[in-house]
Amino acid sequence: MPICHGSGGLTAHYSFGARTGIACIIIGSIYIGLAFFFGKGMGEIFKLISPAILGIMVMYVGLKHCLLISDLIGEKGFLLACLIGIIAVFTNNLAIACGFGMILEWIRRYSQLVIGRS
Repeated sequence: MPICHGSGGLTAHYSFGARTGIACIIIGSIYIGLAFFFGKGMGEIFKLISPAILGIMVMYVGLKHCLLISDLIGEKGFLLACLIGIIAVFTNNLAIACGFGMILEWIRRYSQLVIGRS
């Protein structure tokens, strides 16, 4: 799963039925067509979308992202995912949280490797 600004779009597209790369080509073609016909006026057209609707869409995608860790319940990975989330909230920096999570996962795997050799 990509962890970037595009991951919300990917989640939304997948949730609404997009399963192949052709979906990106279709929506890209629609955007190019709208830009071709409306030009600079597209900014005004997009301003017609209510901020409340955009907020609901972002909240929906956020909830779908939260459901991604449901596969980890009962595993040590779930605890690590929660810890990364807590670090991200307190530091307000996803890079720090990701780096900390990677270090913890490497330590966990290394300790299992050492214990397995004993």
